[in-house]
Amino acid sequence: MGFRFRKRVSLGSLVRLNFSKSGVSLGLGPRGANVNISQRGITRTVGLPGSGLSHQSFTSWQDAAPPQPPAPSAPRGKTNFIRFVLICLVLAGIYQVIARPSPPAAPPAAPTSSATRENPPTVELVEPPNRPLTTAEIQEVQTLLKRFGRDPGSSDGIVGPKTTQAVKLFEAARGWPITGNVDLRLLEYLRSPRATVVPPPQPSTVPPDAPRTIDASADDTALVLRVLRDTAHPCPILVRAVRVSDGSLRALCTNGEIYRLAQARGEWLAIRCSAAERMGVKGC
Repeated sequence: MGFRFRKRVSLGSLVRLNFSKSGVSLGLGPRGANVNISQRGITRTVGLPGSGLSHQSFTSWQDAAPPQPPAPSAPRGKTNFIRFVLICLVLAGIYQVIARPSPPAAPPAAPTSSATRENPPTVELVEPPNRPLTTAEIQEVQTLLKRFGRDPGSSDGIVGPKTTQAVKLFEAARGWPITGNVDLRLLEYLRSPRATVVPPPQPSTVPPDAPRTIDASADDTALVLRVLRDTAHPCPILVRAVRVSDGSLRALCTNGEIYRLAQARGEWLAIRCSAAERMGVKGC
């Protein structure tokens, strides 16, 4: 049994290249009606697919060419083979041109409205982030709070109860939310020229026999808030609460109202003082 080789390369539904030991051939046409062109000649095949019936005819290049006198040029078989190769190359080039995919169309540009050209989008300014303060910055806050008439205690760089209370009073005097936070935003405001320096407190005009006051403790502050709530006295935010030496309490609210809280028959009562009176004044 001899060695055989046959390979078919399809160039489309109607064009095929056949490679075998005898050479290269070109096949044209659909199944059942095709033409095979090789270096030997042209083979035509017509049949009914699936029936086994077909008719095949062969025409060699020598029979197809008209008789000519012999010439001293190259042999006829070699000339026919060169012609066949040229035909194959032309057909392959035509197929590549036809089968080449067209480049995708560029997407249409989005229309630009006149409103967009006249009113470009605005860029929102982001507030710089806040952060806790270092010990040196806390000391600076405590020093600046004293310039604003608030007593944060000693400038030791520690946020204690006095410093927190001073910050709350500073915020309440300006109508800010009462947080007591010692942070970068507070320090930047204290440094800025927008902040107005509060003059130092004037000497007290309270008579010597007036009851002395001290800042209320956390328990007293909670007691003040509970009594004002239970007695239906309006106090949006408690600014300061002090305990008087006579046992009563004073409460200053952000709405300017001052209340006196005293015990009567074992119960705490709240009395609204005049807004013009100061805390610690005898009688209220």
